Formats: sequence, C-alpha cells, structure tokens
Amino acid sequence: MAQNPTYVLVAPTKDRSGESTRLQANQPAQIDVSAGAPVILTNFLTAFAAYSELAAGNLLSVSSNSLYRLNQGLRYGVGHRELKWKLHFTDNVTGIAYEATVPLAINADAIAEGTDFLPNADWAGTAIETSAEALFFSNDGNAGTLTAIELVRGSK
Repeated sequence: MAQNPTYVLVAPTKDRSGESTRLQANQPAQIDVSAGAPVILTNFLTAFAAYSELAAGNLLSVSSNSLYRLNQGLRYGVGHRELKWKLHFTDNVTGIAYEATVPLAINADAIAEGTDFLPNADWAGTAIETSAEALFFSNDGNAGTLTAIELVRGSK
C-alpha cells in the first residue's frame, strides 16, 4: 500500500511584477534546509535553467517542515507568473499520472512546433530528467518517471 509523503519541499519567490509564485515538491522524508536551498533542489534548478528563471539565488525561502529565510529583501523577482512548465510524471508503483509545476518559464520557443510540449530530445536522458525524478514524488510518496514537459500559458 502506498503511503502519503510526510513532507513537502516548498520554494517561494516573486515574479517581475512582485506577485508570489512557488515550486512545490512532495518528498518522502524531511529535507535539511538549514543551509538554504538543498542540493536536490539546486541540482534540478541548474538542470532546468534553460527553461525557467527560477534559481536558488531568487528564492525567498525553502521549507520542509521548517522555514529558513534565504532572501528577505526580494521585492521584485524574475520571470512572468503567466508562463510555467508542467512536468508530467507516472507513479512508478501505482502507475497513476501526476504533475509538478515549475514557475517563471523562459525559452518558450523551445517547444515542438504545433504543440505545447518540450521535445523529448531536450530533456530525456539528461540532468533535467534525473534531477526532476529525484525531486518530485507522487502524492502517494512514490518515485515517478518523467513522461513529458508542457508549457502552460496563463493561470491553468
């Protein structure tokens, strides 16, 4: 029987207009955030940097059951909250699809022509895939397989 994750890693920031946005990832165990953004998060942000302006340097805080401020002075941030990447996964135990959203998308023109999806060749077998699968767990607390990356425009 699958078990719900005990912890949610949350990394909020602000977009260029000063509006709040965040990255959220289910985790099966508490992540040590006492030194700031954990390696598991920075690895993913580094791997996905070509597609999102979200970076460790512009996070307001990171929490995993406790909150540690990283950048209290951020009034205006980066990116546009209207553009985000939706990462599609399949739970490796239950086979159920789940999603994670990465805010502040950039390089929207990298999507495959006629679709809203990033070509598999741009992420499959790369650090994007391995770091995303290490960071984002299903609601049941299981690891998943990244199946697609979709550009979302607006407030979907």
